[in-house]
Amino acid sequence: VIENMNRIANREVRNIFPRIYERSVFCLVLPGDSPSQKRFFDVIMMGCIPVVLSFESSEGGGGEHDYDGKTTSWYSPDSYGIVDSYPWAKGSNSTYPHLEIDYRSFVVEVPASEGNVSMVKPVLEGLMKNASEIYRRQVALREHALAFSYGLGDDGTDELSSSSSSSSSSSLDAFARILESLRFYLSRL
Repeated sequence: VIENMNRIANREVRNIFPRIYERSVFCLVLPGDSPSQKRFFDVIMMGCIPVVLSFESSEGGGGEHDYDGKTTSWYSPDSYGIVDSYPWAKGSNSTYPHLEIDYRSFVVEVPASEGNVSMVKPVLEGLMKNASEIYRRQVALREHALAFSYGLGDDGTDELSSSSSSSSSSSLDAFARILESLRFYLSRL
């Protein structure tokens, strides 16, 4: 009986977060055990705008900089930047340019130092005063959400059989994007 109660309780806890994410506009994604953590992609898939701590990073993946000319990490000051940590990031040169994802178009970055979260509230309060900016971020998020799922929507065969330059970036799921990235890589050999 106790074992069944624990199993039911664990199932209920697992189901709480997706419901919270779906009902929220912003979801705080604090650094976890790796730079690109599952929680980040979970909130995107639920339509919630990720709010991350942003650190100036000393790492840059061999001198590479993020697409804004700086090296910024959403993990820690000593971690790799966005371009080296997130799939298909704008400026990563890992896929065709039209398939790159501008994460900053939808992610809310909160300046932080050594994990200080004191700026989260003022940043979000400022953003809440600008409904058009929130809407713009939600639209950008929806444009890229399918890129982080496997097998949702169409099977992707139409996109894969067409030339990569005509593929709609918002219609490719993660598997199709991986194939396009391989095609891009092979085209550069």
